[in-house]
Amino acid sequence: MNSSIYQVYAIKYGERIGQRGHIFIHGDPHEAPLAMDYFIWVLRSAGRTVVVDTGYGREEGERRGRTFLRCPGQGLQLLGIYPSHFKMRTSVH
Repeated sequence: MNSSIYQVYAIKYGERIGQRGHIFIHGDPHEAPLAMDYFIWVLRSAGRTVVVDTGYGREEGERRGRTFLRCPGQGLQLLGIYPSHFKMRTSVH
């Protein structure tokens, strides 16, 4: 794989059914259930792996009323990515 070419992965780890009026900032005139999925994102090239969002754990997901499907770390392992092998760096722009 070329080191300047990235593959992008979306790993689903949670879901919920919300109401449109509670999800959109100014509400929604078509009030109805809205399915929402939660993902962690991975960008991977030959020389670099970047996890964009680390997600939440079971306890936090349940506190927020979300269906927890799998630990985000388990989802990473499905791609052969082991969080313990990487340095954690956070960046907010």
